[in-house]
Amino acid sequence: MKSLIAPIALLGILAAPVHAQQEGHQHHPEGHGPTGEENAEMMADRDAMHARHQEMMAKHKEMKAKCKEIMDGSEEIKAKCKKMMAGHAGHDMHKMHGEHQAKMMEGAMGTLKAYRDALVALDADAMTSLFAEDSHVFENGKYEGSFADYMEHHLGPELHAIKSFTFTDPTIDVEVMGHMALGRETYRYDITLDDGREIARQGTATSVLKHDATGWKIIRYHSSSRTPR
Repeated sequence: MKSLIAPIALLGILAAPVHAQQEGHQHHPEGHGPTGEENAEMMADRDAMHARHQEMMAKHKEMKAKCKEIMDGSEEIKAKCKKMMAGHAGHDMHKMHGEHQAKMMEGAMGTLKAYRDALVALDADAMTSLFAEDSHVFENGKYEGSFADYMEHHLGPELHAIKSFTFTDPTIDVEVMGHMALGRETYRYDITLDDGREIARQGTATSVLKHDATGWKIIRYHSSSRTPR
């Protein structure tokens, strides 16, 4: 019997740890459970972990609020930037429009000055190139037809009899409206004829110019003059 009891007892002793493992670590073998001091440390660790968790949750909530604030602010900033960019673009467009208008005005004035210079040079071809083919010319209350008609029947014959043509104190004012322009001129001109006669006149002119691919052309020209006073 002793030989059987010993192995059975031994088997029970060996089986005890297996049984304890199956039950989990809820129960400690006698003499191996946590002491009061260990329990206190475990509770303190648990409380500390809980406190850290609460702190992390609070920081997460704070971070979330800040992110929302930033995002809301971002939308406001984007709106302000968009408005500012639109204003900047509008300023650029206004500036470009102003520069374009200045160039157009300069071009229209250049055409009227070129006509005056061509008269001084007695250059019929240069004058003709400044007028549109369907232009209309009026002088001292008379309709002269197109500039080509005016050159052929009126101005052309006079040019052959002129020795010199000069302007004094000319003024030019131009108003540009899209591809059209209105011109206003005042001047005094002096003509010396081949036969020695001299003619002095105080004059004024109004004109309409049109801009196309070739530049500015005069389409209407109305001039009048009188003896200087």
